[in-house]
Amino acid sequence: STSDTRSTRLIDLRDGLTKPLAWRTALEVLGAEHTIDVRDEAAGFAMTPWEATVVRDGVPDVRYRTRITLRFLGEDWKQLQVRADANWRARGDEWDVGFDQALLEKLTSELQSRLGKRSGAAP
Repeated sequence: STSDTRSTRLIDLRDGLTKPLAWRTALEVLGAEHTIDVRDEAAGFAMTPWEATVVRDGVPDVRYRTRITLRFLGEDWKQLQVRADANWRARGDEWDVGFDQALLEKLTSELQSRLGKRSGAAP
């Protein structure tokens, strides 16, 4: 998809989570299946390199690539912004730009379960 408005997810972090713990947990989740290329703990920013994430007949399809970006928002890191950019090349040298919704949903779900506010009342 190429819709910019749907390309970003925000996770409200649970109360009491320290910045160092939030940072370590986010990198652990991201690093479980992806290489982390850029990381800046002071800025609360991490990004993967462009990766060929589609495999056809056992070979990565270099015409489709994704890159994940995580950014903690605000001075107090109350939210985590998640993006899963995607590029694909149908022909020639120009990339079409969009995002990978399946990758975005999977990663957001994993990060939400580890860092996000819990829904419902506690027993």
